[in-house]
Amino acid sequence: MKKSEVTPKKVEAPIPVQKPVHTAIDKEAKKELQKVQKQFQQLEEKIAQLNKKKTELESSLTDPAIYSDRSKFFEAENAYKKSGNELEQLNAEYEIVFEKIMELEKK
Repeated sequence: MKKSEVTPKKVEAPIPVQKPVHTAIDKEAKKELQKVQKQFQQLEEKIAQLNKKKTELESSLTDPAIYSDRSKFFEAENAYKKSGNELEQLNAEYEIVFEKIMELEKK
C-alpha cells in the first residue's frame, strides 16, 4: 500500500453527555450553602468589630488616666478580658462554619 492510498478512519461522533436533572435536593443544598455563607460573613464582621474594640481597650489600659485610677483600670481590664473571651468563642464558631462551607461546596 502506498502512502497516498491510506484509507481514512471512521470517526465516531461523541456520545452526548446528559446533564444531571436539578432536583429539590440540589436546591436545598444550594439554599443551605447560601445560609451558611451569610452566617460566615456575619461572623467575619463581628470578629473585625471585636478585634477593633479589643485594640481600643488595650490602648485604654496604657492610658495614665485609666491605670492610675484603680476602679477605671479594673473596669477596662474586665472589658478587655470579656472581649478576648468573646473573640475566642467567635473564632471557634468561625472555624466550624468554614468547615461546613467546605463540606457543602464539595457536594
